[in-house]
Amino acid sequence: MNISVIVFRYSFLIFLLCFISFFIGLSPGLAEDIAPTAGQIYRWVDKNGHVVYSNRPSHSSAETYTPKQIGYIGASNLPARESSKSIIHIPNSSNINRPSAAKQRQPEFKFSTTSAGQKHGYVLLTGRISQGVACERLQVTAKAISDTGRSVSGRDVVSYNGFGSTLYEIKKSSSWKGTGRRPQWDPVSTRAVCLGN
Repeated sequence: MNISVIVFRYSFLIFLLCFISFFIGLSPGLAEDIAPTAGQIYRWVDKNGHVVYSNRPSHSSAETYTPKQIGYIGASNLPARESSKSIIHIPNSSNINRPSAAKQRQPEFKFSTTSAGQKHGYVLLTGRISQGVACERLQVTAKAISDTGRSVSGRDVVSYNGFGSTLYEIKKSSSWKGTGRRPQWDPVSTRAVCLGN
């Protein structure tokens, strides 16, 4: 026979013998003293001066205690609801406290290797965001002016993780199709605004 089966059988027999001997030695009066009285709460002060509450009168000075009902409202006493719709008050826009200019200030970003160049049918404005806070939707706006006085500007939305550099590219359509003198472009401004994370 397997050793675990033998151990299980003996353990079960020992448990069964303990269980039977407990109930054989238990007198009917003792069983009534141990069983708690349903719905009764007893209160007494122990030898250390602490107030004790129990469902069994374990002390000679235990008294029956009935707690007060606190915060009870019957369903019939509830006020009837007039409407299930909520009224929302929207204040006049002139009363709304607007954040100060310091709170509205966007974080600053630094750019490197900005350039603008004429391609066949478009002007390409490129550069790298090289410093600033992390922003998942960073809108970069760049502007360039040609040697003929014409200007172009455009936007690109990129994700910047806050370290290293991230490339942006803006393509703006152009009338130059590869014939005649190629216009020369100079980048004049680049800025970025974080649209959100």
